[in-house]
Parts: sequence; structure tokens; C-alpha cells
Amino acid sequence: MQRSGIGSRGRGRGRPIGGGSMATSGVGGASRRRGAGRDAGSIVNAAAFQDHLARNLHMPTLAPAYRTGVGAGRGRRKQAAPPARAQPSTLEEELDIRLGLKIEEEREEKVGPKLSLAQKRGLAPAPPPRLTADEWKATKAAAIVRSCGGDCPICMENLGVDDQVILSCSHVFHKACLRSFEVFSQSKVCPLCRRESYEKRLFPEGRLIYYHECALKLQALYRGHLARKEYAKLQELYPPQDPNRRKKFFEKKLGKLTDSYVKEQEETEDEIEKLFSEIDKTLKKSRKLFGTAPPVSAAKALEDSLWELAERKAREREDEDCAICLQQLKGKQGVLLDCSHYFHAQCLSALEAFTADMPVHHCPICRGVYKKKNMRIDS
Repeated sequence: MQRSGIGSRGRGRGRPIGGGSMATSGVGGASRRRGAGRDAGSIVNAAAFQDHLARNLHMPTLAPAYRTGVGAGRGRRKQAAPPARAQPSTLEEELDIRLGLKIEEEREEKVGPKLSLAQKRGLAPAPPPRLTADEWKATKAAAIVRSCGGDCPICMENLGVDDQVILSCSHVFHKACLRSFEVFSQSKVCPLCRRESYEKRLFPEGRLIYYHECALKLQALYRGHLARKEYAKLQELYPPQDPNRRKKFFEKKLGKLTDSYVKEQEETEDEIEKLFSEIDKTLKKSRKLFGTAPPVSAAKALEDSLWELAERKAREREDEDCAICLQQLKGKQGVLLDCSHYFHAQCLSALEAFTADMPVHHCPICRGVYKKKNMRIDS
């Protein structure tokens, strides 16, 4: 009985010893689990941060070479997918001045920007929240104050009437230029301030600003034209009092009058030349019509009648001076032309000798080809 008691005591005493070892093992397991949890968390953080850096630097992502878990050895091994390239935002393709802009804004407001694992765990700064309507108004006002109607910072050409895009940092670009920049850089960074994760909207106010600037330039040019015109009128009414300026003013005025007189003379000469050319053409046509000679008897009678008609016209004209020497016709031998013009015989002979190199002689007055007849008209 005593042995059994001793045994029972020994067994009773051994329980706390066994219980203590179990407690110790429980504490060690908890510490090991906490250490494993810390290691797993650090591994996840490192992987998340590495993924965030790879996305920012646009590094190619590697797919796993094999699968793990149930059924890993079954079937064919799938090929690794090609690295995903950072595609530029297609916001500008969906935006439209009238309808598409509102649809895209509503869709983005519901979805929101996608966060990476590092941003979700607080290892990297999250993108700023979306701008409200009031903030967009302030951004557009800042762009207008900055005189956004200048040149596009990408292509260095005037923004003009092309489609324009404003970013959340208040910088304005051509829509096509920003799209090309995003495709080329494979990132969504402002070309000027290097701000990431920007928002963009169409900026129709830029076109209105360009129209306003064009209207101002046209108005300035027209006002300048009116001012110069009015200044010229005032100069004509009130000539300057300074001697040198007064001299230049009258020189300029005299030059204008001379130019206008010369211009009028040239126009008159042109009209006279046209008239003479028409007369020559008419004479040629008339000679062609009456070129066939009549019979001899009729021709003699017709010629006599023509000379009588020419003499009668010359007497009716009552010319007193010779058109060549400008002296009196009376008292000197004269020559009558078939065009009824009368000259001194010596004057006409001298004129014919002066123009001897010409194949045909023309009347000094009517410029027609003539026949002459010596006669004297005293009365």
C-alpha cells in the first residue's frame, strides 16, 4: 500500500513536471509562429515594393516557370505570357466635347484609380484623389492666367484651333501631341512638371482664347489703319510749323500731285494710242473693201469728184495755219491731200524727206496714207 502510495505520489509529482514541459513547448511554438509571420510579412512587403518599382521603371515581369499545388504535374506546362507593356491611357479616345467627356468622367469616378499592392500596404504613396468640379475650375483658371494660348510645349507650335487637353497640373498640350508622348514614354507623366498619375480633360476654352486673341489682333490692325488715315487727313489740314518738317511735307504733297498727273497723262496716251490703232484697222478694212479699181473713165470721174470733195472740206474747215510749220497758208504754194488736209508744199516735202526710210507716208494730222495734189487755196 505504501508502494502504491509512493507510486501514486510519484505519479502525482510527475504531472506538474510533464505539464511544465508542455507549457514550454507551447510558448516556443507561438514564438516560432510569430517569427514565421514576421518573415512572411517582410517577404510580401519586399515583393510588393519590388513590383511597385518594376511598374514605375517599366521593367518586364517574369511569369512562373512551373505551377505548384494539386495537379502541378498534369497536363502541358503553359508558356509564360509576354511582359505586359504599360499602355497609355485611352481617356482622350473616349472623351468627346459634347457627349464622351461626361460618360468617361462618370465611369472613372465610379471605378477610381487602381492601386498597386505596395500602395495598398502603405509602402508607397497612393495617387492623389480625383479633382472635384471646383478644383477643375480653379485649374482651368490657372491655365488661362498663365496665357495658355501660346505654344504647345511638345511640338513647339501654336495651340491654335486644334483639340487641346488640360492636365490636373494646369498644363495644356495638343491632344495628339500628348497621346504621342504617352506612347513614346510608356508612362503617364506630365512633360513639364513630371507629375505622375495626372488627370486630363479636353480644354475647349483654349480654342476660344485663340479666337479672342485673333479678334484682338484684327481690331488692333484696323484701329491702326484708321488712326494712320486720320493722321494723314490732319496733316493735310494742319501742316507742321517746323521748317524742315514743313519742307518735307510740301515735298511729299507735290510728289503726290505729280504722280497723279503723270498717271492721268499715261492713261490719256494709252487711250489715244488705242483710238489711232482702231482708226488704222478701219482704214485697212475700207481699203480692202474698195481695193478693186473701177473702169478708167469711171475712175477718172470718181477721182475728180473725190478731189472736189476734199477741196470743199478744206475750204469749209477754214484752216489759216499750216499744221507743220504753224505759219499762214495764204500766199504760198500748198498741197492738198485726199483726206482734205492742206499744208505748205515745202513743209510736206521736208516731212517726207525726214521720214524717207518709212515705206509709206502718213498724214501728220489723221495718220492715214494719203495722195497729194498741188494746188493753191487763197480764199
